[in-house]
Amino acid sequence: MAQRWLNFKRKEWADQTYRKAEFVVREYLTPALRNKPISTLATPEVKPVLEAIASHAPNLATKARQYVGGIVTYAVQNGLREDGAALTLRGVVPRHKKGHIPAIARPADIAPLVLAIDAYKSPITRATLKLTMLTGLRPGVVAAVPWDEVNLKTSTSYGRTRTTRYGYRCSGSPTGTRQTWRCAKGLR
Repeated sequence: MAQRWLNFKRKEWADQTYRKAEFVVREYLTPALRNKPISTLATPEVKPVLEAIASHAPNLATKARQYVGGIVTYAVQNGLREDGAALTLRGVVPRHKKGHIPAIARPADIAPLVLAIDAYKSPITRATLKLTMLTGLRPGVVAAVPWDEVNLKTSTSYGRTRTTRYGYRCSGSPTGTRQTWRCAKGLR
């Protein structure tokens, strides 16, 4: 049922949204709920699964709760569960403190950031974070850049212009600093 729901939602979701949902369903929900029939799935069966996820990944637990609700709604809409038999999952996932991570606005704060980035053991993570810092792009955007749009020999990127889900126009950068392109080469 979860896979059918994912296939249904894929048509309306961005690729990254689908990947996150598929990951949560595959890694957390399916192993724990695989043997529970969707027609009789009850809140007390789902609650410990969400609590277990929340203990180590609070943000994923919130998404998992949403996904379970979506799967159950999909089952009702397709006649696999009694109409009106929704789960009561609101409040099951404990609230976690969300913090605002402000942008660095003072030059004196840049050095500790660069040192923190250099401390990452993974060269891929280091290169991605440096590229993010040097371009001002979000990490997800940097990670999603197709390599066929990047020319490391000429230090150019000819990204396709596209509209985001918020309506903004985005396009690749035609040039970049030498340091930026050295970071990009570290990702290759």
